[in-house]
Amino acid sequence: GDVYKRQENIVYISNATGSAWMEFSSDGKIDIFASDSISVRSAVDMNFFADRDFNLEAGRNVNIKATGLVSGSDNITGRVRIESAVQRTDPFLVDQEDNSSSGNIEILSFNNTKINSDRGEIHISTNQVGSGVARRDSPSTFH
Repeated sequence: GDVYKRQENIVYISNATGSAWMEFSSDGKIDIFASDSISVRSAVDMNFFADRDFNLEAGRNVNIKATGLVSGSDNITGRVRIESAVQRTDPFLVDQEDNSSSGNIEILSFNNTKINSDRGEIHISTNQVGSGVARRDSPSTFH
């Protein structure tokens, strides 16, 4: 295909069969397609950042794994961390009682949900915003 579509101000790179391609639009959008796999690797870190939403969807499984095989000056390896951090600078929003739409993490399952710790305990704690009182459930309450 064409490498540059002059009429549409698009840069389009494709293989001969069209089974793998990249398209760069004039408004800053990048589309990538492969009829088979796409693999990306870095010898150090890989960083993704979106000023708005970051969406990840799979037609079958989503697998996230930290092997802990690379060691260096860090003491903690093999850690998977998911954090919902709300940083509000507007004083009007900070003091709102209902923060139901921000800073939440939801775990939804159509069938079973399993949380397992092979070598340790499972800790769940809550802190009522503004109260300063934390509530911890004893790990022995989980079976």
